[in-house]
Amino acid sequence: MQVEYKQQITFPTMRHALIVMAFCTLPHLTTAPWWFLILAIVAISYRLLASYYHSRVLPLWFRAFVIVSVLILLRIHYDSFVSPGFFMGTLVTFFWLKLIEAHSIRDLRVVILVSFYVIFTSLISNTELWVLPYMILATIGIMSLLVRLEVQQVIHWKQMSIRSFKLLLIALPLTVLMFFVFPRISEPLWRINVPSTGTTGFGESMHPGSIVTLFKDDTTAMRVTFKGKPKIEDYWHGLVLNNYDGVNWTAEAGTENFITLPLLPNKESGDYEVILEAHQKIWLFYSGFPSAGWPKLHFTPSLGLIRYDGKPINQRFAYGLSTRKPFYRPLNPVARFQNLQLPANANPLLQQWSKETMNNAKGDINLFIKNIQEYIQKEPFWYRLESMPIGNDNAQLDRFWFTTREGYCEHYAAAVTFIFRAAGIPARVVLGYFGGEWNPFAKYLNIKQKDAHAWLEYWQNGEGWKRLDPTTFILPSRIDETIRNINAHDKQLYTNWSEYRLHLPWLEQARLSIDSVKYFWERWLLFYNQERQIKLFQSFGLGSWRFGELLRTWILLLFIILLCGGIWYQYKQKKAIDPLIREYRKLQRELRRLQIPTTPPSSLLQQWRRISQKYPKMATIVHSYIKEYEFLRLRIQVNKMQKKKETILLFKKLRYQLKKIRNTQVVFD
Repeated sequence: MQVEYKQQITFPTMRHALIVMAFCTLPHLTTAPWWFLILAIVAISYRLLASYYHSRVLPLWFRAFVIVSVLILLRIHYDSFVSPGFFMGTLVTFFWLKLIEAHSIRDLRVVILVSFYVIFTSLISNTELWVLPYMILATIGIMSLLVRLEVQQVIHWKQMSIRSFKLLLIALPLTVLMFFVFPRISEPLWRINVPSTGTTGFGESMHPGSIVTLFKDDTTAMRVTFKGKPKIEDYWHGLVLNNYDGVNWTAEAGTENFITLPLLPNKESGDYEVILEAHQKIWLFYSGFPSAGWPKLHFTPSLGLIRYDGKPINQRFAYGLSTRKPFYRPLNPVARFQNLQLPANANPLLQQWSKETMNNAKGDINLFIKNIQEYIQKEPFWYRLESMPIGNDNAQLDRFWFTTREGYCEHYAAAVTFIFRAAGIPARVVLGYFGGEWNPFAKYLNIKQKDAHAWLEYWQNGEGWKRLDPTTFILPSRIDETIRNINAHDKQLYTNWSEYRLHLPWLEQARLSIDSVKYFWERWLLFYNQERQIKLFQSFGLGSWRFGELLRTWILLLFIILLCGGIWYQYKQKKAIDPLIREYRKLQRELRRLQIPTTPPSSLLQQWRRISQKYPKMATIVHSYIKEYEFLRLRIQVNKMQKKKETILLFKKLRYQLKKIRNTQVVFD
């Protein structure tokens, strides 16, 4: 028997609902406003006290005041009334405010319905692998609350969980089928532009000490899948820094405008595919010289690669690139001036050393570079995570080059770029990543924040921009042991995996396996769109199916499913009714057809006596039924099931007699 729609919520049921609501809201705590938790605690406290003491609903004016106040606070937090964040915040906040007026089962049904939307929005703001088991557990929790509402008797929480799990198993096959086959929009719904709380990585400027802080950051920056041979030890360009103020290197727009790269058919058709984590900047990372991309991307060699719309990467972003050898074009005067610019009186000792070194090289760039390399190897230069401070003025590079001689990649990139410019060679700093950890299970390169790196590019007439990494000049014995061990570990994962895995701790193998599963989740499930759906259909010989055909097919299938579900529901409802009650209702229907009143206070015996009065020739038969009915009611020695069966049989016989009267239209005077 179902719970009455307007029945009051019992205290145990409300406690159950609060636990489910809290679990559904957990992923939103990281993105919700700071005051949301306070509001939820107040709402929970009020609801528990109101349920325990059976308090009345709060007055309308107070509820209206709370609603307006919350909307204003949400507007302040999200800076807009129409942003995705505002709508998600409104959903979750009012989800808890519903507790203020939740007094009946009807209100609780609304809460249950909204709970499904709340757990779905967690997939929009969190796309990590843990979201999948969380959503399954949250769904089981919601279903257990539904079971509690629908079942009259009190059942144990284990029984509720088992019933909920069974319901979930019934729905799972259809859910999986709909996910893969239902018509897709161009991008998954959960990839709407919702700000992420991902790490920011390096900034858009560089000074000594700005990159070394990332070395201990083990979070993933991006994952790369290669179409051909993997590029394990490669440089991934991010941002070009061409302006130097004596302390900081920054990016300054040059004469080259951003161009739109030719569009690839899909991101898998390029030389490599990148899944980039949110870093709150506009820059994308690339290896080689981009010639085409997917989706639409903007590129300029003087600054870097960005999205077509120019928006920051606030969410995980996937793109593919194909590369080519860059065409040579002479450096225009404005770009030459920009990449030779040095502040007046900056690092005078280093400027003098640069000019002397170039004079010794007699203007030969290759010999000039060789002299720099020999100087770094001859003098005690160290590649260290922790180095002596070099100050924050326009003589800092002098102190590094001639005094401390220890630092991280940004120290060497800044100093050598300065040396090139002082010698009259256009040069610029490049920020990006180098190397990464090869995952031999899933065959992808995992580039982490600790792989952040800085190097330089210098201009050579007739060839163009050429890369130079001065950290490669440092002798291996002068490299910090921590850095050396990390690099050796990442290299062995790729070059000698079959032997290396025999000595790899099982925890490390487990970590790589889990990373592989996460990568599969992100690449194939989170980015399952029209393009992937068409490829799936082609593998089953259904490549001609398009959005229109799919939509029409699914509308027809949904209609059939709803029709069959409705018929099945009606059948189950009828079957769920007690056979005695069902037969009693049929008898009442026959009596009404013969114009015998059946509404209270008319009892069954009174109805039968009216039949005798209205149809005297039926009196003998009816009196025999009355005696039999009373005899059944008074029998004690017969068990209840037997008594019920005999009563049902009696009702059927009487109904049959009444039907005969109605069919033959016999009137008894």
